[in-house]
Amino acid sequence: MSVMYHGRGSHGSRSKLLPFKKGINAVKPTLTRFKEDEDGSFTVLSLFIFLGILMVGGMAVDITRLELERTKLQNTIDNAVLAAADLDQSLDTEAVLLSHITTAGFDATDVDIDIQKDSLLNGEVMGKTITARSRIDMQTAFMNMIGIDELRAPVRSGAIETIQNVEISLVLDISGSMRWDKNGNENSDNRITDLKDAVENFINTVMQVECDVNGNNCAAHQHFQHDYKYHSLCWPREPGT
Repeated sequence: MSVMYHGRGSHGSRSKLLPFKKGINAVKPTLTRFKEDEDGSFTVLSLFIFLGILMVGGMAVDITRLELERTKLQNTIDNAVLAAADLDQSLDTEAVLLSHITTAGFDATDVDIDIQKDSLLNGEVMGKTITARSRIDMQTAFMNMIGIDELRAPVRSGAIETIQNVEISLVLDISGSMRWDKNGNENSDNRITDLKDAVENFINTVMQVECDVNGNNCAAHQHFQHDYKYHSLCWPREPGT
């Protein structure tokens, strides 16, 4: 009895698995074809290629935008330092420079300005050296996808205007008439005395302007009486001259 019972139980289990095996066998060709089918693979590859092209194009867009803004600021600062360095400019040097920057739509507080002036004893400006530094900070539109949220570009410009290589000829009258004063009287306080004082003040004023190693300021004085004499004096002068 036990053997017959066991036989019927095994047969019943096989009969229950039969529909499942039939279902597996029915879909097996479909699964095999799906595994071996390569249709649509190029679509996936094209998607990755498209994302790469989009990333490269986005980087180009961000960098181009940065360069456009940098060029705009560079041109603005170039014009500003040239206008501010002009020796004929009657307005305040820094005010002129900042005015150009704000008019162009940039923040003047982001600009570092260095102004140096060469002046005579009377305050007259004989030279200007101006340097301006700034930078462009731009938020990225595409490169943030790779972790770059901001791009920066430095901007620097400078301008120098000086009076150099000045040659001045001073013609001096030392004839006999110079022994008289302005009233036509002959005394110690005469025209030649006034001439000496004027020439000394003139030379000291002209020669106080220092130049670079390639620059010279020269003053020549010419005497005329019954003959002609020419003397030249240049800066930098040797000690005692």
